[in-house]
Amino acid sequence: MRSWLTGQALINHLPPETQKDIDQEAFAIAIILHDQGWSKNPSIISADKCFEFDGANAARDFLLREGKSEEWDKHRIQLETEVAYVYVGTATELSGVEVEEFDRIAKEFPREGLKGYVREITCGLCRTKPETTYNSFVGGFGERFVERYSLEGEEDCGFDGSYDYRVGFVI
Repeated sequence: MRSWLTGQALINHLPPETQKDIDQEAFAIAIILHDQGWSKNPSIISADKCFEFDGANAARDFLLREGKSEEWDKHRIQLETEVAYVYVGTATELSGVEVEEFDRIAKEFPREGLKGYVREITCGLCRTKPETTYNSFVGGFGERFVERYSLEGEEDCGFDGSYDYRVGFVI
Protein backbone atom coordinates (compact mmCIF):
# COMPACT_ATOMS: atom_id res chain seq x y z
CA MET A 1 0.00 0.00 0.00
CA ARG A 2 2.86 2.35 0.84
CA SER A 3 4.44 1.73 -2.55
CA TRP A 4 1.19 2.69 -4.28
CA LEU A 5 0.77 5.84 -2.18
CA THR A 6 4.41 6.80 -2.74
CA GLY A 7 4.18 6.19 -6.48
CA GLN A 8 0.87 8.06 -6.67
CA ALA A 9 2.42 10.99 -4.80
CA LEU A 10 5.20 11.07 -7.39
CA ILE A 11 2.66 10.96 -10.23
CA ASN A 12 0.65 13.75 -8.58
CA HIS A 13 3.71 16.01 -8.87
CA LEU A 14 4.07 15.47 -12.61
CA PRO A 15 2.82 18.11 -15.03
CA PRO A 16 -0.91 17.66 -15.78
CA GLU A 17 -0.21 16.84 -19.45
CA THR A 18 1.99 13.93 -18.32
CA GLN A 19 -0.49 12.75 -15.67
CA LYS A 20 -3.31 12.47 -18.23
CA ASP A 21 -1.28 9.91 -20.20
CA ILE A 22 -0.91 7.58 -17.20
CA ASP A 23 -3.52 4.88 -16.62
CA GLN A 24 -3.69 5.36 -12.88
CA GLU A 25 -6.01 2.40 -12.34
CA ALA A 26 -3.59 0.06 -14.10
CA PHE A 27 -0.73 1.61 -12.10
CA ALA A 28 -2.59 1.10 -8.80
CA ILE A 29 -3.41 -2.54 -9.51
CA ALA A 30 0.12 -3.28 -10.72
CA ILE A 31 1.87 -1.76 -7.73
CA ILE A 32 -0.55 -3.12 -5.14
CA LEU A 33 -0.23 -6.66 -6.52
CA HIS A 34 3.51 -6.63 -7.35
CA ASP A 35 4.57 -8.30 -4.08
CA GLN A 36 2.69 -11.47 -5.00
CA GLY A 37 5.97 -12.55 -6.59
CA TRP A 38 7.32 -12.92 -3.05
CA SER A 39 4.60 -15.41 -2.15
CA LYS A 40 5.42 -18.90 -0.98
CA ASN A 41 2.22 -20.20 -2.58
CA PRO A 42 3.20 -22.55 -5.44
CA SER A 43 0.01 -21.67 -7.33
CA ILE A 44 1.29 -18.08 -7.63
CA ILE A 45 5.04 -18.43 -8.00
CA SER A 46 7.11 -20.35 -10.49
CA ALA A 47 10.22 -22.38 -9.92
CA ASP A 48 12.09 -20.70 -12.76
CA LYS A 49 11.11 -17.01 -12.99
CA CYS A 50 12.33 -14.07 -10.93
CA PHE A 51 9.86 -12.59 -8.45
CA GLU A 52 9.19 -9.54 -10.64
CA PHE A 53 7.75 -11.78 -13.35
CA ASP A 54 5.90 -14.01 -10.90
CA GLY A 55 4.27 -10.86 -9.47
CA ALA A 56 3.48 -9.56 -12.97
CA ASN A 57 2.00 -12.87 -14.01
CA ALA A 58 -0.12 -13.06 -10.84
CA ALA A 59 -1.40 -9.51 -11.43
CA ARG A 60 -2.15 -10.31 -15.07
CA ASP A 61 -3.97 -13.52 -14.09
CA PHE A 62 -6.00 -11.57 -11.53
CA LEU A 63 -7.05 -9.01 -14.14
CA LEU A 64 -7.92 -11.68 -16.69
CA ARG A 65 -9.94 -13.57 -14.06
CA GLU A 66 -11.61 -10.65 -12.25
CA GLY A 67 -11.55 -7.78 -14.74
CA LYS A 68 -13.96 -7.13 -17.57
CA SER A 69 -12.35 -8.23 -20.84
CA GLU A 70 -13.48 -5.08 -22.62
CA GLU A 71 -11.66 -2.99 -20.00
CA TRP A 72 -8.46 -5.09 -19.73
CA ASP A 73 -7.33 -5.87 -23.25
CA LYS A 74 -3.86 -7.11 -24.19
CA HIS A 75 -2.55 -3.53 -24.58
CA ARG A 76 -3.79 -2.29 -21.22
CA ILE A 77 -2.32 -5.28 -19.38
CA GLN A 78 1.21 -4.37 -20.51
CA LEU A 79 1.51 -0.61 -20.15
CA GLU A 80 5.21 0.26 -19.96
CA THR A 81 4.87 3.75 -18.46
CA GLU A 82 2.81 2.43 -15.59
CA VAL A 83 5.34 -0.34 -14.97
CA ALA A 84 8.08 2.29 -14.80
CA TYR A 85 6.10 4.07 -12.07
CA VAL A 86 5.71 0.76 -10.21
CA TYR A 87 9.51 0.60 -10.16
CA VAL A 88 9.88 4.23 -9.08
CA GLY A 89 7.17 3.99 -6.41
CA THR A 90 8.55 0.77 -4.98
CA ALA A 91 12.17 1.89 -5.07
CA THR A 92 11.26 5.21 -3.44
CA GLU A 93 9.23 3.44 -0.79
CA LEU A 94 12.07 1.03 -0.02
CA SER A 95 14.79 3.65 0.04
CA GLY A 96 12.64 6.35 1.60
CA VAL A 97 12.75 10.07 1.06
CA GLU A 98 12.51 12.85 3.55
CA VAL A 99 9.75 14.98 2.16
CA GLU A 100 6.69 15.97 4.17
CA GLU A 101 4.23 14.15 1.90
CA PHE A 102 6.19 10.89 2.06
CA ASP A 103 6.68 11.27 5.79
CA ARG A 104 2.86 11.42 6.17
CA ILE A 105 2.53 8.19 4.17
CA ALA A 106 5.17 6.48 6.33
CA LYS A 107 3.43 7.70 9.47
CA GLU A 108 0.06 6.34 8.31
CA PHE A 109 1.64 3.08 7.05
CA PRO A 110 4.73 2.53 9.24
CA ARG A 111 7.83 0.98 7.69
CA GLU A 112 8.81 -0.75 10.94
CA GLY A 113 10.42 -4.10 10.19
CA LEU A 114 10.58 -3.49 6.42
CA LYS A 115 14.35 -3.91 6.21
CA GLY A 116 14.26 -7.29 7.96
CA TYR A 117 11.25 -8.40 5.91
CA VAL A 118 12.94 -7.55 2.60
CA ARG A 119 16.11 -9.34 3.73
CA GLU A 120 14.14 -12.45 4.76
CA ILE A 121 12.19 -12.59 1.49
CA THR A 122 15.16 -11.93 -0.80
CA CYS A 123 17.39 -14.43 0.99
CA GLY A 124 14.57 -16.95 0.76
CA LEU A 125 14.43 -16.42 -3.01
CA CYS A 126 18.20 -16.93 -3.19
CA ARG A 127 17.85 -20.23 -1.33
CA THR A 128 14.78 -21.61 -3.14
CA LYS A 129 15.30 -20.43 -6.72
CA PRO A 130 18.76 -18.86 -6.98
CA GLU A 131 18.87 -18.98 -10.79
CA THR A 132 16.13 -16.30 -10.84
CA THR A 133 18.02 -13.84 -8.64
CA TYR A 134 21.21 -13.08 -10.53
CA ASN A 135 20.22 -10.00 -12.55
CA SER A 136 18.42 -8.06 -9.84
CA PHE A 137 19.09 -6.51 -6.47
CA VAL A 138 18.09 -9.85 -4.91
CA GLY A 139 21.43 -11.43 -5.87
CA GLY A 140 23.26 -8.90 -3.72
CA PHE A 141 21.39 -10.15 -0.66
CA GLY A 142 22.26 -13.74 -1.55
CA GLU A 143 25.92 -12.90 -2.05
CA ARG A 144 26.08 -11.18 1.32
CA PHE A 145 23.79 -13.24 3.55
CA VAL A 146 23.21 -16.73 2.09
CA GLU A 147 25.80 -19.43 2.66
CA ARG A 148 27.07 -21.06 -0.58
CA TYR A 149 25.22 -18.54 -2.79
CA SER A 150 27.36 -17.01 -5.52
CA LEU A 151 26.84 -14.57 -8.37
CA GLU A 152 29.68 -16.24 -10.20
CA GLY A 153 28.32 -17.82 -13.37
CA GLU A 154 25.15 -15.75 -13.10
CA GLU A 155 22.41 -16.35 -15.62
CA ASP A 156 19.40 -14.47 -16.96
CA CYS A 157 16.48 -14.24 -14.52
CA GLY A 158 14.32 -16.70 -16.46
CA PHE A 159 11.90 -14.50 -18.39
CA ASP A 160 10.86 -16.51 -21.42
CA GLY A 161 9.37 -13.62 -23.41
CA SER A 162 5.80 -14.92 -23.27
CA TYR A 163 4.57 -11.70 -21.68
CA ASP A 164 5.78 -8.12 -21.65
CA TYR A 165 3.82 -6.98 -18.59
CA ARG A 166 6.19 -6.52 -15.71
CA VAL A 167 5.22 -5.59 -12.19
CA GLY A 168 8.01 -4.92 -9.75
CA PHE A 169 11.48 -3.62 -10.23
CA VAL A 170 14.99 -4.67 -11.04
CA ILE A 171 17.83 -2.64 -9.59
